[in-house]
Amino acid sequence: MGFVLAVYSSPLHGLPMIGRASLKAIVGIGLEGDRYARTAIIAQSSLPHEKICDATLIEMEAINEAHFPMIETRHNIVTVGVCLRELVGKVFRVGDVLMRGIESTPCKCKRTFDTPFKGSCGLRAEIITSGLIIGAVSRITLEEKQYALVH
Repeated sequence: MGFVLAVYSSPLHGLPMIGRASLKAIVGIGLEGDRYARTAIIAQSSLPHEKICDATLIEMEAINEAHFPMIETRHNIVTVGVCLRELVGKVFRVGDVLMRGIESTPCKCKRTFDTPFKGSCGLRAEIITSGLIIGAVSRITLEEKQYALVH
């Protein structure tokens, strides 16, 4: 399907994104050290499905077309060769991590994304299995077995 070009995280909202070699994905928490990661206490409570944002993905093709700096998209995972819109509601694998696409997102950040990106090019995802996502190495594949939604 495609692969991960780069991975980013930011420890707090508003701080710059930091390029990483890899990100540790943790079920019920999110990406270790990222601003959207939930604490163990919050993870134990039941979040509404539509509020889950364990990881955010964005297509490099859209970034290139918009002539936009990759790091300014504020998404965790930059992908190549995969249409993220097609992963909404589906289970897919990023490296050894299983994820479920929650919502195709209009991209937002410091600059207005609606104009340069003309719609959806991002994806909010739920982490289903813990593991490591490695930039420039991890492949993205659709899972043959689609698991039932438990929320």
